[in-house]
Amino acid sequence: MAVRDSLGGPEERKSAQMMIADGEFDEFKFKDALGSYLQLLGMNPTTDEEYHALFQATECSYRLLRVKDGFDYLQRLMDNPLYFDSLGVLKLKQAEGYEINDDLEQAEALYTDVAENTENARLKAEAYYKLGLIYQFDYDRLPEAKEFYDKSVEANRRSEFADDALQRSSDIGKLKTYAHATLDTTATVEQIDDAADTQYRLAELYWFKLNKPDTAIQEMQYLVDSFPTAYVAPHAMVALAEMIRDYKADTATADSLLHEVLVKYPRSDYVAQALEALGLAGTAADTGYAYYHIRKAEDFLLDSANVDSARRHYQIVVDSFPESDYYLQARFNLIWLTQQYDNPGDSTVIYAYQALIDSFPGTPEARQAQQLLGQPGYNRTTQQQPVDTTTAAGQHLAAEGETADTSAQQQEDTSKYIDPLIALYRGPDGDTLTKLDAKPIEVDRPFEFPVEAAGLPNDQFYLYFQILLDFSGRVVDYKLKVPSGNEELDRRAKEAVETMTFDPLKMSKLISQYDLKTDKTGRGYWFVYEFPVEKPEHLR
Repeated sequence: MAVRDSLGGPEERKSAQMMIADGEFDEFKFKDALGSYLQLLGMNPTTDEEYHALFQATECSYRLLRVKDGFDYLQRLMDNPLYFDSLGVLKLKQAEGYEINDDLEQAEALYTDVAENTENARLKAEAYYKLGLIYQFDYDRLPEAKEFYDKSVEANRRSEFADDALQRSSDIGKLKTYAHATLDTTATVEQIDDAADTQYRLAELYWFKLNKPDTAIQEMQYLVDSFPTAYVAPHAMVALAEMIRDYKADTATADSLLHEVLVKYPRSDYVAQALEALGLAGTAADTGYAYYHIRKAEDFLLDSANVDSARRHYQIVVDSFPESDYYLQARFNLIWLTQQYDNPGDSTVIYAYQALIDSFPGTPEARQAQQLLGQPGYNRTTQQQPVDTTTAAGQHLAAEGETADTSAQQQEDTSKYIDPLIALYRGPDGDTLTKLDAKPIEVDRPFEFPVEAAGLPNDQFYLYFQILLDFSGRVVDYKLKVPSGNEELDRRAKEAVETMTFDPLKMSKLISQYDLKTDKTGRGYWFVYEFPVEKPEHLR
């Protein structure tokens, strides 16, 4: 204050007072800032300076929960005809005060007034957005909330509220997509699994996107009760247990659910998650499910080169776990072991790969079999398809630096050669990455095939990324390791990938199964991601 008063003229002192008030506000000293702004009002401020001081005094009062005082400062501005053009801004600030006081009726009335009467697109977008928040979180009237979010986006697609409004509208819209399915006693296994999977996504939507944990728990419980035979049922029980543990802090109920998974679904792929959550991984209880045998086979193959023992465990998965997600991996690896270690010299291996391709087209294992057979239809750019190191065969290839050429029926000694694409599975920290065989649950900027890439020779192909996912499944970093060669296509692919979010529960499954470690920065986990590209019909 002494420094301010020592300055020459009144304008310099007024400018210093403004700087003091703004500095105190920026440092969250709202009581001091309020006093400084009020002092400024006694220093013959200009019209703009008076507006700034009164508006900031309102803000300080709100932060101090002195809402009535804030209303008084706002009213001085609203009564001054010089500030008529700012009436919409002032009404929005007044509505904010009513929200602080939990007077939602008054807040809604003011937001509605601004939304319907202002010609300022940004203010209209903000008013509709705030109405959407009230209807979503305070009134729990989601259809109306969606309408307000849509109106906010329509009012101004470039406002700071547009992206969030669009996302919230999309999330609420998914509720219809994920509505409870009606099944009768004639429903097939596939129909039951599809209905259960949809129900699971509904529960996830409430938990992760709509901030309704109670409803999420109810929906997950509905899945557990209504679809006990579905493949995803034990997964739902594990998720329900973690929801109850996190939200209700009820460890006893959570652990009880996890133990129930071990009893009711001892052969499920999700047993590993339940054991991990119970702290039983690696104990005597950790056995009897498909991934246990996959893990044992990989240990035998990679650590001690015991092919017979590895084959025995893969065969157990093929014979005993036909519904497991690991069935195809085990079946592929059995063929690969025969090819590598007991190649009969006839067409046995070729027929085995072909049978897998014909029976399970489009799967990662079928694509890898096509590559090994050198078949057309496995579209690629000029580079070779990388070996999938999520399988024991792929890990072995990556470790030894070998490639197979069954079309020429030759085995070349490539022990000193590492295929450039195998480097795809070498993470930034030097560790071996796992392939993320999952589709994103959200893409904020979807990929569109550019006209500039119409000249590329293949109609379908893949780009390969290394992506870093945080604990919510959101992409926080990425590296394009295998580009298309077309600059515009690669740019659009990068834009799509950087806005992707993946299912965090599926991600946690991979983390648990492969014992993945966070990157050195602690931001999340690196994966290899296969980005599919398909040329539109009109550009072919």
